[in-house]
Amino acid sequence: MLDKKNLLALAAAAMLAACGGGESTGSNHEAAAGAMRAHVLSAGPARAVAAAAVAPDEAARQLMDYAESVAAFKAYFPEHQATLTYGPFKYRQYSSGVLLGVVVSADPNYILNGVYVMGGAFGNSPQYVGQLTTYITPVDPNPNPDPGGPPGANNGCSDLSLVETQGTRLIIDYSYSGIITGTVKSDSLVGSLTTFEGQQAREQTTKTTGSTTTAGQTVALELETKSYQRKTGDAEVTNYGLVSVTKTSIQGIEGSTTSKTVWTPAWVDRTWGLAIGGSLTQTESGTVTSTTTYSIPGFPPQTTTTPVNSSETIKYVGRETVTVPAGTYNTCKFEHRSGTSTTELSTNWLIVGKGVPVKTVSGTGSEMLTIQATSITLNGQRL
Repeated sequence: MLDKKNLLALAAAAMLAACGGGESTGSNHEAAAGAMRAHVLSAGPARAVAAAAVAPDEAARQLMDYAESVAAFKAYFPEHQATLTYGPFKYRQYSSGVLLGVVVSADPNYILNGVYVMGGAFGNSPQYVGQLTTYITPVDPNPNPDPGGPPGANNGCSDLSLVETQGTRLIIDYSYSGIITGTVKSDSLVGSLTTFEGQQAREQTTKTTGSTTTAGQTVALELETKSYQRKTGDAEVTNYGLVSVTKTSIQGIEGSTTSKTVWTPAWVDRTWGLAIGGSLTQTESGTVTSTTTYSIPGFPPQTTTTPVNSSETIKYVGRETVTVPAGTYNTCKFEHRSGTSTTELSTNWLIVGKGVPVKTVSGTGSEMLTIQATSITLNGQRL
């Protein structure tokens, strides 16, 4: 069944696909379209390296991502939205009421690879604002694809349909060694579509339990996290925020912390589009509001609101066979560095085609931490 929001989106898409290529005669609407063209003439294309052949859907995604990143266009495209399909179009619909579309397949009523806008400042008829290549030069996201993986934008390291399939359940037992020792169980369940901070998202609940020891001090851990995200492309997942409840017990003192993180804007994870040897930097910004209570008589709850702004550089090293207590797996190997650091490195190995982490190594020397999977179950089946 469709809710009201989805029905409105489909109605708007139908209007865009059915009204033909004619432009509105309203001067305000023409001025808005002209402003987009003028920006391109002054700023030039967004990218300088051309790909020999980029799939139309991927080129459309890059165009719409570019439009969302341009400050001069923020009034039209204020946030990141999922890419939708209607007729010959790939399009996105924004809270401003504007629709941005690219013609990705031949249609006698439209210009192939043409960029069209409508709604809001652009009026109720689709406005052609130029060829996609007027705005950007599409770049092949996977110029040196791994022969063992599928061609195209997705590098094959994860099955992103899993994050969209309600009922998907992943249970992993981990062992910790090094600066931290102990065992931890992670139990994740994909839930239904819901609304988080005004955004439609898929809720995923992860319960983490275990006991770890650091510097001789043992901590019993109980953590429940609800994360809100959506698959918004062949190789991307958009993250909107999360809510977590952490319970700890240290030397008889129990504590509970409830935290809500809201990403502003929502950040897009494009790790799954990296080619071997490729890297990207992703930035996460927003706020975290936390309330902590302790089992200490007369000690009041503590509430804090903290801004968050961090970045991480991710490199797809390649594919590698890894053996951990849970078994031997063909994995994708990724390196993660925080901010501009050249030394704060963690390395992760994820099962090819599943995206399930089986091993993580971080730190060096006496500060090294190794986390390995000892048991993995996906939808009731051992991996």
